Amino acid sequence: MGTKRLYQWAVAAAFMMCLPMCITSCIPDDTPDSGSAIVCINTASLCEKLGIADLVAGMLAEKASFKITDSVLVYDRQGQLVARQGAESSSLQTVTIHLSDIPQGTYTLVAWQTTTTGPEPFWLLLEAEQLAAAHIVQLYPSTISSFRAIGLYTTTVTIGSEAATVQAEVEPMGSVVDLIIDGLTPECDYGNVSLAVEGNGLQSSESQHRIQQGVS
Repeated sequence: MGTKRLYQWAVAAAFMMCLPMCITSCIPDDTPDSGSAIVCINTASLCEKLGIADLVAGMLAEKASFKITDSVLVYDRQGQLVARQGAESSSLQTVTIHLSDIPQGTYTLVAWQTTTTGPEPFWLLLEAEQLAAAHIVQLYPSTISSFRAIGLYTTTVTIGSEAATVQAEVEPMGSVVDLIIDGLTPECDYGNVSLAVEGNGLQSSESQHRIQQGVS
C-alpha cells in the first residue's frame, strides 16, 4: 500500500511539473513573423541623369575623402520609421543594403543619395522618425556644387517570409547648370562670374569659358 501511494505521488508531481509547460505552449504568440529586404541601389544613375558621371568618377578616384553615401529608410502604414540603414562607397558601382528583422507587412521604402568629403555631410535628413515630417536640408546653403548632387527614390515594398528585392534607380532632386560664356579673356579684367539662382549666389573662376555647377 505504501509503494502504491508513493507511485501515485510521483505521477502527480510529474504532472504538476508538465502543467506550466503545457500552459505556456498553449498561449498564442502575438509577435509577428519578421522578414528581410535586399535593396540594390544603382549609384551611377543619379550622376548619369545629371551628366556628371565622369566628373564624379574622377573625384572619387583622386580624393580619398570624397565618398558616395546612400541611405535607406523603411516606414510602416502609419508613417513610422521601422528600419534605417546606410552605406558609403568610393565608386559608382551598385551598392547593396540588407535590411533584416522587419515585421512582415507592406511598407514605404525611401532611398536617398548624396556625397561627402569628410565628417560633415553636405546634406542632413531631419525628423526622419515620421515620413510626413522628414525633410532634407543643406548644411551650407550658400555653397552650390555639382559634386553635391542629391537624389531620391521611393517605392512600396511587401516584406514576407522570403527576402524582398528592390532595384532602386535614384532620381535627381534638382538640376545641373551648364553655363557657357563666350568672349571672356584675361583682358576683360574679370575676377569671377556670378550666377543668381532663386536668391542663392553661385560663383566660380575655375574656367574662363565654361562653368558647370550643380543647382539644388
